Amino acid sequence: MVMNTVRLPNWTGVRRFKRQSADNRIQLRCGDLCFRGWAIDISEGGIAVNVLCDFVVGDEVHCLIDFAEDNQLIVKAVVKRTDGFHCALEFLPMSAMQQQQFVHALAQRGVEEEATQAVKQRAPIRAPSLDSPDFVI
Repeated sequence: MVMNTVRLPNWTGVRRFKRQSADNRIQLRCGDLCFRGWAIDISEGGIAVNVLCDFVVGDEVHCLIDFAEDNQLIVKAVVKRTDGFHCALEFLPMSAMQQQQFVHALAQRGVEEEATQAVKQRAPIRAPSLDSPDFVI
């Protein structure tokens, strides 16, 4: 009997940003569908979430991240990996306002310097707003 062996990629050293554990509520919108889940970890480059959905690698999603009651951030991201309920998202370029909010939220978590450097490397884009008809949760 021949057994097939699945080789997983070696992700050692692939991380571009320091990750930190998270326990934040998150709402994701892809097209007309909205999902609620929990952030597992977050970095300047993206976020890992547990969410019940059928995302496909390459899907673009809008993320509403609850950092605190008075600190919510809406960003666009692309699905990089999925595995059951676990989903890895990479943030797309942020607006200047989003960058400031994000740096502030991460600074409260203790990674201000790395966050500032990371978001400065991204080209600003127009930020979606909670009042926008494009983002309904």
